[in-house]
Amino acid sequence: MRPTVRSDSTPVLEVHLFDFDRDVYGRRVQVRFFKKLRDEEKYPDLDTLTAAIARDVANARAFFHHSGSQAPRTSQAV
Repeated sequence: MRPTVRSDSTPVLEVHLFDFDRDVYGRRVQVRFFKKLRDEEKYPDLDTLTAAIARDVANARAFFHHSGSQAPRTSQAV
C-alpha cells in the first residue's frame, strides 16, 4: 500500500537498489529481506515522505556497514 500517495489498499512492494543504474522496469527481480526498517506510515506530504525514505536509505546502509557485510550484489542476469 502507499497511503501517502494512494488511498486504495492494493499491496505494493517498492525496492531501493543501492548503487544500481540499469533499467529493470517490467523485469522480474528477486528480493531478499534482511531487516525491517519501519512500519507502513501515512505522511502529511511528499516532503515528509521523501525525508523518511532518506532516513531508510541511511539506516539500511548503516545496517550493512555495521553487520560487516555489504548489500548483496545485483545479478547481471537481470
